[in-house]
Amino acid sequence: MMNKTEETAFKQIALSYPLLPEKIALIEIQRPHVKNALCNRALAEIALALEALDKSDTKVVILTGNVESFAAGADIQELAAHDELSIKNDIRKTSWRQISAFSKPLLAAISGYCLGAGMELAMRADIRLAAKNAVFGQPEITLGIMPGAGGVQYCLQKMNPSLAAELLFSGKKISAEQAKQGGLVSAVFPVKTLLNEALGLASSIANKEMAALRSIKKAMKLAFTIPLQEALAQERILYEALFGLSQTKENIQKFFKKNKK
Repeated sequence: MMNKTEETAFKQIALSYPLLPEKIALIEIQRPHVKNALCNRALAEIALALEALDKSDTKVVILTGNVESFAAGADIQELAAHDELSIKNDIRKTSWRQISAFSKPLLAAISGYCLGAGMELAMRADIRLAAKNAVFGQPEITLGIMPGAGGVQYCLQKMNPSLAAELLFSGKKISAEQAKQGGLVSAVFPVKTLLNEALGLASSIANKEMAALRSIKKAMKLAFTIPLQEALAQERILYEALFGLSQTKENIQKFFKKNKK
């Protein structure tokens, strides 16, 4: 196992552009010695990477781990050092806010353990794809605590509420197929093909107009933050604003001419 001195010499994530022409970026969590547990530094690096990608010409980001673990939870050693006072000033809150603020499509390609903080991270993605060996859960209750980064709210939003309550109250783990049945993930693939499937989906999304993608994601977030009628009104405003863009008019004209032939 890597000791603290050794660990500080390495970054906790890898950032690459596997399909640069399609403007897709891949963020890979790299802490295999602790099943990709999300220490403060790893979470901060993910947040900073997303913040930078939000300002770049990247159109879609895929977040992943390794075959054994997407992320098996928070770093227990760091968690154990907290008391009631220090947890209120937890630096992780800033990282979580930065991750939640990402305005472009975010995909999570999940293999192996996706537990606790790892599941809270995955649920911040817009689309979750799982490998057949993926295992999901919010086991905080087994420590006598609860999810601290939105796990309760996100579980209720992203899956069947009854299943969400079962996971939260019992700390039980579910398989990839159970997660799909419960609405947590949209598809399940063999471990070997998961990343290629994620890249294929990301590529199809990256072919779309960035302004429209951002507007759709903004409208999606409204569904969980304001009443329906207000969300509908805001969605219409976002829709109308796209018609002020020259690219929108060009796209509609191209589509019209193509289908007129």
